[in-house]
Amino acid sequence: MTADDRYIRAAIDLAYKNVDAGGRPFGSVVVRNGQIVSEAANESHLCGDPTAHAEFLAVKRAGIALGTRDLSDCVVYASGQPCPFCMATMSLYGIRKTFYGYTREEWRKVTVPLDYAPVDAQVLSPGDDAPLYAYWKQQQDAG
Repeated sequence: MTADDRYIRAAIDLAYKNVDAGGRPFGSVVVRNGQIVSEAANESHLCGDPTAHAEFLAVKRAGIALGTRDLSDCVVYASGQPCPFCMATMSLYGIRKTFYGYTREEWRKVTVPLDYAPVDAQVLSPGDDAPLYAYWKQQQDAG
């Protein structure tokens, strides 16, 4: 069994435990230099938070544990194919590689896909030439 096999198995084991606890079948581990630095299972059933995805929580916890948001030397292992939200989270933390055990298509065979409502996003300019961002940049340069 390779190291990758052990890490994907750890993520899948978390998912099984989560199912036994009444949750969804999603688990994730973050690995750095051959060590698991964080792990999580989907916690939406515990807190009602639809963003409490396993990968999101594991990545967030890795950043906290390591004291950095630069996780470019980490790899994420997930029981299921990460959703766009979790992929974006990985990208924001600099993670460039992930492995997953089961595909989205396999998930869709056993569940009803969520019907995502379109979001109408429009700019509503405050009419002040965006001084908020200039203010932030000024503070960064002064700090």
